[in-house]
Amino acid sequence: MDPATIFKIITNSTWIVTQLMSGQSVQFSQKNYVVQVSEAAAPGTILLLQAVSPDDEAAVLYKLASDSASPLFRVDAQSGALQLLGPLDFEYQTQHNLTVIATSKDGKIGSNEAHVTVEVLDANDHSPIFAVQRHEAQITEEDNHNLPRPVFT
Repeated sequence: MDPATIFKIITNSTWIVTQLMSGQSVQFSQKNYVVQVSEAAAPGTILLLQAVSPDDEAAVLYKLASDSASPLFRVDAQSGALQLLGPLDFEYQTQHNLTVIATSKDGKIGSNEAHVTVEVLDANDHSPIFAVQRHEAQITEEDNHNLPRPVFT
């Protein structure tokens, strides 16, 4: 067989293998995640994302997409844990949309992304306000025949 034919076979074989390998990618257990978090929640892990590589030996790394950069959230690169870093405010923003990217550590397998919606739940974070600072009432024994009745309204 002449060298040109051998080169053609090797080139075509390499192209086919490359195409087959590039079709593989890291896969999340879900494409969309929704997590509800109270605005009173303390910083910490709020969701654990899971992705697997088609190559069981390849470790998976996680990161937030650049358009999801936020001082309120981060993803642990090794575990996929989505962490809340600061206080949420329901009155300011009721929902946060994030994109998490998973890639194989060796970079040989394609990356994939999952979308995370963080729904902020309202908490009673406002102190009561009284128009009058002092309230007084006097009830005598003679009033018991009209009880029960409102004392303050």
